[in-house]
Amino acid sequence: MNYFASSLTSANALMVSGLNTGIRLNRVDNAPGGINPHHSYPRTSEVVVPLNIRKGKVLAFTTFNSHLPGVVVVPLNLFTSSILIDLLTKTFQVDANVKKFGIDPSDQGVDPFAGKIHNSQEHAFLSC
Repeated sequence: MNYFASSLTSANALMVSGLNTGIRLNRVDNAPGGINPHHSYPRTSEVVVPLNIRKGKVLAFTTFNSHLPGVVVVPLNLFTSSILIDLLTKTFQVDANVKKFGIDPSDQGVDPFAGKIHNSQEHAFLSC
């Protein structure tokens, strides 16, 4: 299941031999109603060019000044982690049921190109 209704196509030094230019390029497709969760990149800066190609669909091209920028996806790191729910509810001042929003932590590490969430530094869910 693609929880965020978003897909990523990437080009970097790991995917294309000889492309070690120090940059990474991505194409991001968001379906109608698709979202990109809060995230950050610990080793790079990002430039995003979003395009509304037709009603409801958003296409974006992103560029990074690092070929392996890494990514921290906040909801995945918080709500699929082993952090105690009591700590999360106190920190965010929310009800304990907030942790039950449908992401199964055992389903991590699957290829995002197959429509799954990937919790790796090599794949990102990007802002559009």
